Amino acid sequence: MVENYYDHEIEVYLLTNQMKHWDDFFELKGVKNMWFDILNHHDYTQNFDNLCLNDGDGPRDLLSRITTHKTKDKFHFSLWKTDCDRVKKGVFTKTLNPYSYHPTKKGHEKIFNLLDPYVKNLLRDS
Repeated sequence: MVENYYDHEIEVYLLTNQMKHWDDFFELKGVKNMWFDILNHHDYTQNFDNLCLNDGDGPRDLLSRITTHKTKDKFHFSLWKTDCDRVKKGVFTKTLNPYSYHPTKKGHEKIFNLLDPYVKNLLRDS
C-alpha cells in the first residue's frame, strides 16, 4: 500500500494545511500550542513560529535528536523494522527498546529535556 500509493510531498502539503488550520483555530480561541516532528524531519510548505527544535542543529525530529543523529536519514515508517540508521543507533545506545523501537526510560528523559524549555516558554507567555 505504502509503496504504491504514498506520496510524501502530498502528505507533507496536507499536514502543513492541517497545522495551519489548527494554528488559526487555537489563535481564535486564545490557546497557545506548539508542534514537533516525532519520527521524521519534514520540510513544510510554510514556516511555523511554534515549531520546536527548529534551531538549524540538524534534523528537528525527536528520533534524530534523542539518538544525536545530525544528518537527514532514511524515512522511518514505524513498522517495527530497523529501516533507518537512527533506529540502529537508538537500540545500540539503549535509547530505544530493541523490540518495539519505542523510547526507553533514557529516551523519554531525553525527550523531556528537549521539549521542557519550549513548554516552559509556552506557559510563561500564557
